[in-house]
Amino acid sequence: MADDLRLQTAAVSFRQRFLVGSKRLIFVTGPRGSGKSSRCAEFVSIARACGIPTGGILSIPIFDSGTKVAIELLDVGTGASRRFAHRRGSGDADVGRWKLEDGALEWANGVLRRAAGSEILLMDELGPMELLRGEGLVDGVKALDGRGYALALAVVRPELIRPALERWPHGEVVDVGRNRSALVRLIGSRAFVDSLIR
Repeated sequence: MADDLRLQTAAVSFRQRFLVGSKRLIFVTGPRGSGKSSRCAEFVSIARACGIPTGGILSIPIFDSGTKVAIELLDVGTGASRRFAHRRGSGDADVGRWKLEDGALEWANGVLRRAAGSEILLMDELGPMELLRGEGLVDGVKALDGRGYALALAVVRPELIRPALERWPHGEVVDVGRNRSALVRLIGSRAFVDSLIR
């Protein structure tokens, strides 16, 4: 009973601080390895701990001997995951440095379609396929266009911020590369966060 009340109180506090009437879209940017996905994962984890419905995808890099060799996607709503792409070899179809796994794009788009109405939507990441070619995770783009969320976090590389802002001029930019605590400040003080999940 006390845990239920604490969770309800945390959810109310979280919604008042971040979600009420906002429909905010935040572009989380920074150079490769700056912690864009990690910061988004932290925010989503706090929201879920407060009982806030979250949806979307989180990219998880897979390393071998310090080299990124694959990308796994996590459905933040269900916890299901799937290998999305691996570093391509000489005979693979060219999608930059990566070869998409069979069926992975359809799976990811299905996750994003189902996540479109989540209070918090995570899109990790919006890349050249989505922003420059209208391909790839198109259901994530549609979810951002539809604005059915209260707060959306979209990971975008610095070189793609301009096309992202051209499409969604209401978006805000948080550069975790310049200030690793920028998204934490968005969340609030550590004491506020701790009070939500205790």
